[in-house]
Amino acid sequence: MFFDIETVACTKLRGDALSIIQAGLDAVCPRNLFSDKLSFEENTLIIGEDSFPLVGRLFVVGAGKAAGLMAEEFERCIGTDHIVAGVVNCTTADYQTQKIRVNKGGHPFPDEGGIQGVKEMLALKEQMRPDDVVVCLLSAGGSSLLASPAGNITLKDEKWLMEQFLAYGVPTSEINVVRKHISTVKGGQLARHFAPNKIISIIISNIPRTDESLIASGPTIEPTTTYSDAYDILHKYDIDIPHSVEEYLKDRITDQNLDEKIGNSSQVIIADTRTALDAMNERAKELGYKPFIISSNQEGDMTKVAQKYAKEIVAGSYQGFTALLLGGQTTQIIPEDHGKNSRNLAFALTSLKQLQELQREWVMISIKTDGMDEFGVAGAIIDNTTPTIDIDRFINDLDSYTYFESIGNCLLKTSNTGTNVCDIQLYLFK
Repeated sequence: MFFDIETVACTKLRGDALSIIQAGLDAVCPRNLFSDKLSFEENTLIIGEDSFPLVGRLFVVGAGKAAGLMAEEFERCIGTDHIVAGVVNCTTADYQTQKIRVNKGGHPFPDEGGIQGVKEMLALKEQMRPDDVVVCLLSAGGSSLLASPAGNITLKDEKWLMEQFLAYGVPTSEINVVRKHISTVKGGQLARHFAPNKIISIIISNIPRTDESLIASGPTIEPTTTYSDAYDILHKYDIDIPHSVEEYLKDRITDQNLDEKIGNSSQVIIADTRTALDAMNERAKELGYKPFIISSNQEGDMTKVAQKYAKEIVAGSYQGFTALLLGGQTTQIIPEDHGKNSRNLAFALTSLKQLQELQREWVMISIKTDGMDEFGVAGAIIDNTTPTIDIDRFINDLDSYTYFESIGNCLLKTSNTGTNVCDIQLYLFK
């Protein structure tokens, strides 16, 4: 639930827009998902339409921004009597669990906390019997939180590489290809560690289903990419590659590792960006709007994407629709000298400049679904009355937070939502 709702929902159109966004967030909340999709009956773990008969005991591992709430809800739905022990890495440890330890790790950059959590996960194997089963709880953010650099790669090296990737605006899909080939647990290595014990992954995804091995960099699924692919991505961009990373991948270029099948692992995706957009779509219909989902896997340069859709809206490209829905994760090149900026605030500010030409009542929202875009806000809400004074300067200075803070009535604040399926945008018209 958004804070200061009376202030930001000051018109009916704004109130409707926030109601539609909230429907999307509710649909991907682990508390709702696990209640709806998870049960344990007659020694059978039921996840949606999939059933897994269990003979042995349950152990739990995992990582991601939603992993803490997923662990909490897994215990509630399954019952702690069926769980021996577990460890998951999350961005915060403030969850009420009994058997599954929620360990705090770093995001978007890996840290020692993440490494320690991974060590504890791997150590669970020492307690396991041949018929025991591992449940792996995965969500967006898992790539950073499953910190375990391979070879001579240090934590400092990996952090440096990720800082450059993010500053250069490299797409998450490409970042995760590199991540899964420079780790001891990603790219299927976590499942191999627990083999031959069965491992069942329950996933809230931020990645299009075209390549499930990219979700949290695929710790329980064999990679569809190679060391050579990772090496090529590194050299695609003008970045300073740590020597340890360069040498590690270079030495393994001939190892295609596509034939290394994993036979002990199953994956069940219980929600993704499309889940949120579908719920928003239904809520928009309930409120009397005619919705259209533009895309659920939008990537690309943030500025170009925001400009593109705003210009198309002004040009009348979506005639007949009164609610446009968009999801995915754009990127933004960040120079050394910039103001207080975040991806969703910048998306809204860029959209505001273009949409001011639209001659009708409208509202637009851009938020990060974990509720933590930057500076304690989830994103921004704008409309046809939002001021555009000196907007070009704030756009050019990458100072979107300062702009919205100064004019008021735009910043959307909420607590940690306990989930993450990338960013979602909504354009609503009267």
